[in-house]
Amino acid sequence: MLIGARHIDFLRNNKIRLLEASNITAAFIGILLVVILIAELIWHYYYDPADGHVFFSYRFRAYLPA
Repeated sequence: MLIGARHIDFLRNNKIRLLEASNITAAFIGILLVVILIAELIWHYYYDPADGHVFFSYRFRAYLPA
C-alpha cells in the first residue's frame, strides 16, 4: 500500500513533467509518421518494378545528365 501511495504522490507532484513527456512523445511519433509518409510517397513515385531500383528508375534518370 505504501508503494501505491508513493506512486500516486509522484503522479500528483509531477503532472507537468508527465505532460511534457507525453507531448514530446506525441511530437516524436507525429514526426516519425510524416517521415514514413514522405518515404512512402518517394517510394511509390520513383519505384520502377522493371528496374527493381528506387532512385535509378526511369523517372529519376530523366533528371540525371546523360
